[in-house]
This record gives sequence, structure tokens and C-alpha cells, in this order.
Amino acid sequence: MDGKTFDGNGWINPEFLYGVEEFIKVAFADNQDMVKCPCKKCRLRFVWASTKIDKHLRKNGFMEDYETWYCHGERRIKVKSSVSKKNWRRKMQQ
Repeated sequence: MDGKTFDGNGWINPEFLYGVEEFIKVAFADNQDMVKCPCKKCRLRFVWASTKIDKHLRKNGFMEDYETWYCHGERRIKVKSSVSKKNWRRKMQQ
């Protein structure tokens, strides 16, 4: 979610607000009371309730590069290497 928090007039971008709402739905989908806050200030170091996270995200925006919500229900995509460990070692020895 790299969308700009504010539009050209200083208003909060509606797409950003929609993203915050969607994040809250996903993060709290399994009825947790508190989750890690991904705002620029907290950077996943603190846990808060949904209302406080909503306020933090609206005020501070999301931390950089938190596009896959790996701490909040989304899975990271694992990339399989085409080079096995055995082949890698052989190449390193050559």
C-alpha cells in the first residue's frame, strides 16, 4: 500500500482510507483484541486495539514496504530456487 496519504489539497486520500479499513478487517478477522501496529511510528513494535491502530494509520501512514501484511494474516510468497544446495556448492568450488 504505497498510496499517498494525502491528496494534492491536503485532504486524506479516499483510497488510503479504504486501504486502512481493509487492513483493519483483515488484521482483526480472527477476533483478536490487539495486533501489531504497522504505522510509520510503531513499526510493528507495539500492539494496540483496532481503534488505536486506525488512528495511528490515519495520522502516521503505513510503515515503508509493508505491502504484504505478513504480521496480519497475509502469507509471504516463497520463491523456490532453481539451484539446489548441492549444485550451488559445486559451482562455488569451481
